[in-house]
Amino acid sequence: MTTDRQRAANRANARKSTGPKSARGKRAAGQNAVKHGLTRPPPLNEVLRWVRIYLEDATVTMADLGEDPLSRAVLDLTQAEAQLERAYDAERRSTAELARYARTDKERDPRRLAADGVDLDDPAVLTFLLGRPLELEAGMSHKEKEKAKKVHEMDQETFRILLARSRGHLKKRADELERLQRYIRAAERRKREAFNVWFAARAEAADQNLQNEANF
Repeated sequence: MTTDRQRAANRANARKSTGPKSARGKRAAGQNAVKHGLTRPPPLNEVLRWVRIYLEDATVTMADLGEDPLSRAVLDLTQAEAQLERAYDAERRSTAELARYARTDKERDPRRLAADGVDLDDPAVLTFLLGRPLELEAGMSHKEKEKAKKVHEMDQETFRILLARSRGHLKKRADELERLQRYIRAAERRKREAFNVWFAARAEAADQNLQNEANF
């Protein structure tokens, strides 16, 4: 069984090998976790699903867990499992988003950029919209044409502002994915630690049950 000293040493080694080291890096990693909702505890229904998996009982509820070491270990482990699952989901979404922006960044046919709807977070789409000329319908009055021109100019200015803010978008999203993956490594470590505690608590509870049966 792992001693307190060993656990402290393991935590110290983990801090050396995972996660951002600078204050700026830690702040960015924290903001990234906030963005993906990973700073909040996982919903109880997600934790309960894992509780039922580990206890191999589809009818158990959170109220069935007590204050004994095994119950606390089960709760810690299932919370870690649920949180890690959410982190994996966030990683998949972030990877898909990065791939999509990388693809549109290379797109040479502007008509395809708006095929799936207008994404004003995508610089390639914004560039396409900025280059699109004003289209005036036949039969429009002079007043209607002037109004359409003003709206077009306002839209173009909005697109220019959004495009300026999105500079370096691919690198930003790649950095975000890297920070998210560092968070996942830390979450995996927490889950392993929780699993070891649960495994030891389960073995101890099993031994205690055997002793109780022997006494009868």
